[in-house]
Amino acid sequence: FIADVFNSVLRLNFRDLIKKFIREDYAKGIDDAEEQVNIDIGFGENEVDKVEWLTDQQMDGYTMSDGKKYIGIKGATKELQQKIINTVHEGITKKEGLPELKERVKKVFDVNDNRALVIARSETNRIMNIGRIDAFVKSGLEGDKEWFAAMDDRTSEICQALNGKKVDITQNFTFEEREFAHPPAHVSCRSTLLFHPKKLKQ
Repeated sequence: FIADVFNSVLRLNFRDLIKKFIREDYAKGIDDAEEQVNIDIGFGENEVDKVEWLTDQQMDGYTMSDGKKYIGIKGATKELQQKIINTVHEGITKKEGLPELKERVKKVFDVNDNRALVIARSETNRIMNIGRIDAFVKSGLEGDKEWFAAMDDRTSEICQALNGKKVDITQNFTFEEREFAHPPAHVSCRSTLLFHPKKLKQ
């Protein structure tokens, strides 16, 4: 049963569903950029290819700007499956009954639900900011991107330091020898990008 559930996550129609959500978030980033520069940028073949690439990243994982690896949905599915197998095995070894085993599995899912929500928020922010940058570049305008942080008691040290910083659209933001092309700088990052155009490219 557990194997069937996890295998269903990896089927093609699940990937298509993930791609649909990624396309929506990426398009929101483009829409936001269009509003900022007041230019209709559109969604063409390059954007379709970028959505495929972002979908592959979500499924298979990628290396983040700090060198850490996001294991992707396939990796998370395997990791979750192993945690469930381990906790059920431990419960059986301790001669626990079905109610205790169900509670063990529920705890694994509860922890993973919280983790999944945090990852989903961070990834949505990342995809929207990639859409913004791609649209700013496609607009043909030269300019600077600005790190715009939500400033409150939850704002991280990184985002406080980067808030208001401007760099050329092709450059990275830096903080303590780390580089970021765009937010998020960390899990649960709420920062976004603003664009400040200079002039039309010749």
